[in-house]
Amino acid sequence: MYVGIDAHQRDCHATVLNDAGETVSTARFPTTPKALTQWAERLPKGSVLALEASTVGPVRPWGSPQASTLRERCGQPL
Repeated sequence: MYVGIDAHQRDCHATVLNDAGETVSTARFPTTPKALTQWAERLPKGSVLALEASTVGPVRPWGSPQASTLRERCGQPL
């Protein structure tokens, strides 16, 4: 699975794609570590997580046991 997250000051918008590039799910949740952790815990192990390069504080799911199974990538705007 491939997961894209667009983090904004108040909310994150996320889309999950399968290996065929088809949308599996979309979500919107508050830009807080707790909300992201709760959402990320439902992702399949080994999912690739793409985060938009941003100035929006810490939104990574560090506290989640699921976090260690995500392969994180960060987009570079330049």
